[in-house]
Amino acid sequence: MKRFIHLLVCVLVAAAMILPARAEPGGALWTREEAGGAYVTVRVPFPEGEGMSWGQTRYLGVRYAGTGEPVALTSDYKAGYLFATVPARDADRPLEVFQGERFHWTDIQYQNEPVSANTLYIRSVLHGDGEGRLNLEQVLTRAEAFSLLVRLLDLEEGGDPGYGDVAPSDWYYSPVSAARAAGLAAADKTFRPNDSVSRAEFNTMVYRAFRSVGWIGPERGEAQDYVDSADIPDWALEAYRALGSLSISTVRELDESGESEPEIERLAQPGQGVTRREAVGLIASALDRLPVYPTQAAIDRGFDRAMPVIDGSTSTYPYTDALYSALFHNAGRHPELPASHSKSHASYERLIRGEVDVLFAATKASIELEEQAKTDKAAHEKELAQVKLVAAVDAELTAAGSKNNTAVRAILADFLAGAKVVDGKVTGKVNGESVTLAARIEAMKKDTSTDFMFGSVQREGWKPGEGGDSGKPAGGKKPSEMSYAELAEYLAANPDAKLD
Repeated sequence: MKRFIHLLVCVLVAAAMILPARAEPGGALWTREEAGGAYVTVRVPFPEGEGMSWGQTRYLGVRYAGTGEPVALTSDYKAGYLFATVPARDADRPLEVFQGERFHWTDIQYQNEPVSANTLYIRSVLHGDGEGRLNLEQVLTRAEAFSLLVRLLDLEEGGDPGYGDVAPSDWYYSPVSAARAAGLAAADKTFRPNDSVSRAEFNTMVYRAFRSVGWIGPERGEAQDYVDSADIPDWALEAYRALGSLSISTVRELDESGESEPEIERLAQPGQGVTRREAVGLIASALDRLPVYPTQAAIDRGFDRAMPVIDGSTSTYPYTDALYSALFHNAGRHPELPASHSKSHASYERLIRGEVDVLFAATKASIELEEQAKTDKAAHEKELAQVKLVAAVDAELTAAGSKNNTAVRAILADFLAGAKVVDGKVTGKVNGESVTLAARIEAMKKDTSTDFMFGSVQREGWKPGEGGDSGKPAGGKKPSEMSYAELAEYLAANPDAKLD
């Protein structure tokens, strides 16, 4: 063992684990107000899910119990629960879990259907074209794009949006009105509902939508390397950085020979029209990977409300990462997860200044401790081998019909002193030659001086307390005066005798 890991945070967690769990008062559902206060996340119990297959749980959703309206911002099934994020205005409305049914799209075969299509259909985000078609390769229009996002966010209509090309009779009037009222659509003279939407535009629209929920912000972004990064317009950069690998892009293999693992490059192609397939994929991926949900362990210990500030040496950062992963779904997006650890000295200084609650520390073991560990390990292995040997000897003696294993072991003491278990058989040395215990037992059975120790051979014995020397082995000798053979005969005949 080259390192002794001194994990102070584990003390904190272990202590927390033995404390009584914090129960939800009065059986109330767990809730969390999202950043900005516009949405509230509610954890809805569904223990029946434990008996379902993944294929069944993928069709689960949450809806308002009174009206049956699906909640679009709903997680997939997570260990007995689903998380539903609703507008703050609806936070007190009762919710229930339901199991939807797969919609059979008319223009695509089941094996080619994106899993996300039915996920969004069950949540009433994706409706198709009215004739049951997905039209996956069709480029999305502005009217279609804003309709998807308005349904996703459950936005309310806000009256006349003020666009000269949007009339109350248009099918998209209500979603455009809601998008304008919520600030998703910019103020302008025209809306251009039938214009196609570029990748850069849709990435930006999705980013702004989820930022309004409170699940994403520029400070939580990750750098993504695109071959054509220079082509991304300035107004879209924040969205690309925030969405990171979720952003719609094209992955191209540089080596298509198949002879080795191909290298890839990623292209943003920001001006290219976004297809319905790409739009559906981005929304579903964001819905799955952006929100951070606590596990039951985190909720029971209050870590869902606040995590301790953790630091340590750079080599111990994986422990912090693992701790967050054990407590949260999508832990990598937790706002309190540090991007890295300080160096050892710097982390101790932060602890002294009160900037850190807990440290992960790793110290190299001293030479003395390493040597002691080796010695202890060797002693343990030797002790374990001896225990195994004794058990194996007893098993073979019992199987051979030994009347008193202790007495037989006394006779075989020299043989057993260097014996080992080899291929499941007790084996020792006799005159330098390997001999099995089974062979020695057979020899003892054939020897008239030891045959009485096995099988049904009877010997008249003497028992303590009986008068006279009749039947007493070795002419009345005390046990301490007997030879090995005499002692063995005496113990075989008197198994309960106590030796002085």
